[in-house]
Amino acid sequence: MIRRYEAALPVSTIILLTTPADRLTAGTPDLLSALLAEGHIEKHRIVLRLQAKVLGDALDLQPDVIEPSVLTIDAPFALRRRGVEGKIVVGDREPNPDRTLLRALAQAHAWVADLRKGKPLGDIAASTGHSESYIRTRAQLAYLAPAIQGAILDGRQPADLTLERIIRKPVPLDWDIQAKLYGFGRGARHP
Repeated sequence: MIRRYEAALPVSTIILLTTPADRLTAGTPDLLSALLAEGHIEKHRIVLRLQAKVLGDALDLQPDVIEPSVLTIDAPFALRRRGVEGKIVVGDREPNPDRTLLRALAQAHAWVADLRKGKPLGDIAASTGHSESYIRTRAQLAYLAPAIQGAILDGRQPADLTLERIIRKPVPLDWDIQAKLYGFGRGARHP
């Protein structure tokens, strides 16, 4: 970020200042690559070691005043498959709602409500422009455990839980089995 200080200066004079934090967050690829001394991916963790001199220069500090513990970043690490892509999950994952899952969950509830009102599956399919099998496989999302649905709504579902994974097989009606099958370790009532 560039800060401008103009208020007390003549119109023709502008002073541009950048802070050390501004330089670090400016997306400077050379600085970021120079900061990294080494990195290791080990079983279930990633370790990054930073260059004290480069970090000190960027922060306008002498390298010897930097606490050595801040030069090492050690975080839990997991590789999750998500469809055809691999996803690296480091540390605590920020909630990230999956728009595809959210849309499918909302549609599933609407379709199940229509079915409960007596609307034939063929009519639902025709009105949505989808096949009956498409509606049938996705409508089962309405029968996911409430806690799993809540996790999906909040974006707290496991990183590898996708719509494709859910519809690949029929959704079990037992919520504890769902929790295990879809990667919720503590049970369906507490994902």
